[in-house]
Amino acid sequence: MIQEKYTKRYQNLKVAEALSNNHLYPFACNELSSIINLGYSQLPKDLKAFIFRDCLSAFRLLPEMNTSAAVSAANLLVKSVESAFPKQKKNLAIVEFKQAKVALKRRTKSHDEHIGMFFYLSFCKSPL
Repeated sequence: MIQEKYTKRYQNLKVAEALSNNHLYPFACNELSSIINLGYSQLPKDLKAFIFRDCLSAFRLLPEMNTSAAVSAANLLVKSVESAFPKQKKNLAIVEFKQAKVALKRRTKSHDEHIGMFFYLSFCKSPL
């Protein structure tokens, strides 16, 4: 009964939906981080599974977010995961986070190269 109550309350937060929204992503990551820090070890197993799933989703969605606030929130979330999750889940989450950071870096690097290339082309245009 109590497990269902906690699970229902967590689902009412709609963290999964907030993670997919570019503007709400940092808030959702901070919320997850707070939940993990404040008592992950005392939560029921089914709720831990929801939280773990949402953490993985947060890390997978990170490359699609284009704000520094999203990156900061994801960094905070990974620190919470490192401190509270059991070893196997922690390792899975960290691998997912590192892959997301690499994808994000590649995406921003590619974007910077395109901007540089177009700047060069517009600069080299000479009036005839």
